[in-house]
Amino acid sequence: RGTTGDCSPILPCAPCTPESIHGPVGFSIDNSGSISHSTVGVMSLANGIIAKIVEKNYTIPRWVLTTFKDNSADLFDHEHNTNLRIITNNVNRFTSSLNKISFGGGGDGPERATQGILLTLQKLPMHGLALVFTDHQTKDVGLVNEIIALRNKKKIKIFIALSPRYSGTI
Repeated sequence: RGTTGDCSPILPCAPCTPESIHGPVGFSIDNSGSISHSTVGVMSLANGIIAKIVEKNYTIPRWVLTTFKDNSADLFDHEHNTNLRIITNNVNRFTSSLNKISFGGGGDGPERATQGILLTLQKLPMHGLALVFTDHQTKDVGLVNEIIALRNKKKIKIFIALSPRYSGTI
């Protein structure tokens, strides 16, 4: 059973219903050239997640879509490496923006995944869910503490989907 509120042994969880309001959802997608061999899988997974949410008739109050790539080996400029594509409450606008992402550039790994995650967390309100799609590790490991602090402050869950041809190390 899912929940629509707080649960305790005294107050059992209420089942989720199609009318349930869920938290905000953010996607952060690596749109570098190195992931281009996996774009069909990445886009299929992303669109499949959206389709399942729509099928269940869940209400998502905010959708956030960001992309990231490594535009320069020495550039730590978030604005140069990330792109806020859309913030909306309309799933159709979100999906349209998602399906217009173009992939290219970069060419080297690692990528700037933590910059993409950070931008997504900054734009998501409390109790959100962030899904990150990438094929490589990040260059900006130094952002991890800032990401963890923001994740904890906003109570956001982060999931990372590695493309089938992941090139980094774990």
